[in-house]
Amino acid sequence: MVFIGIIISLVFFVVSLTILLITGRKKYDELVAALKERYNSLDNFESSKKIEYYEGAYDEYFIFAIDEKNSKVAYVDANQIKIIPFEQIFKVEYIENSSVVASKSSLRTVGGALVGGALAGGAGAIVGGLSGDTKMNNLITLMQVKIGLRDINSPTLTINIYEDDKGFNPSVSNVFYKHKMEYVNNIVDSLSVIIDKVDKEKNVQTAATTHLSVADELNKLVQLKEAGVLTEQEFEQQKQKILNE
Repeated sequence: MVFIGIIISLVFFVVSLTILLITGRKKYDELVAALKERYNSLDNFESSKKIEYYEGAYDEYFIFAIDEKNSKVAYVDANQIKIIPFEQIFKVEYIENSSVVASKSSLRTVGGALVGGALAGGAGAIVGGLSGDTKMNNLITLMQVKIGLRDINSPTLTINIYEDDKGFNPSVSNVFYKHKMEYVNNIVDSLSVIIDKVDKEKNVQTAATTHLSVADELNKLVQLKEAGVLTEQEFEQQKQKILNE
């Protein structure tokens, strides 16, 4: 009788566990499907790159996508849908616990952890665990990417890759850590490319505006000279002054 009771208990345990697993999987599939549906509802967005994250807690699920054709980024999670024009992005940071491990900002790169990677001649992949701010013997309780925006109503977008008060030791859970860092690297590299692209376009626009301004000033000098307002010597002096500026 005792043996039969043990068998019944084991069967009950296995059945209960199976039901929990099936229920959990169904819930997971429903949550992922809901997030994908929110993303697919975006108007006028043509994805050229998409990063889907369905790990950890549900409030960490997200889809991060880039539309190069229309120069904008989409971020979708359980609570928000955010469309960000490229020109609004001026900074991206990777944070572990309370420390900024690396930061890429408009016209400059801060932090030794941004090196090589996807960018030719610029900032790229973050080398997880090699920066001075990451101590391999300490528990990591938070991994997030923070994006600075030129938007007074919403100046920051924070993307959680991992958040748990219990934390984990990256030297023990090295595979887990590297896996999470793949998402971090992918997002940070992509945003770094966008920041450099916008900087380059702004520099070209500034140079073009400066060129037109100089040409306009020189044209005015020629008109003043032809009208007899300026002598040849005065004309040359003013011309050199403008060119030197």
